[in-house]
Amino acid sequence: MVMKIEELSDYGIPEYFIKKFKEEKILELFPPQEEVVKKKLFKDKNLVISLPTAGGKTFIAALAIINKLSSSRSKAIYTVPLVALANEKY
Repeated sequence: MVMKIEELSDYGIPEYFIKKFKEEKILELFPPQEEVVKKKLFKDKNLVISLPTAGGKTFIAALAIINKLSSSRSKAIYTVPLVALANEKY
C-alpha cells in the first residue's frame, strides 16, 4: 500500500510541511521514499541515495533537512549540480 503524505506526521514531520507538500500536489510517496521514512533513515544519519531521474531524491533530502531544522537550531544549504535544476526547485 502506498504511503499517504499525511502519514509523515507519524514520523515527526511537522504539520506545516505536510500542508506545504499538499499545496505542491505531493499526495503520496514513491516506494523508495516510503522505505526511507519507515526505516527512519533520514534521522540524524548520513545517507547516499541513488535513484533515477524523478525518483524522489529531492523529497528525501527535504525530509532530512526538515528533520534536522525541526529538532535543532541548525542551518542547511541545499546545492544542486545544474542551474536548470535549481530554477525548477526554487
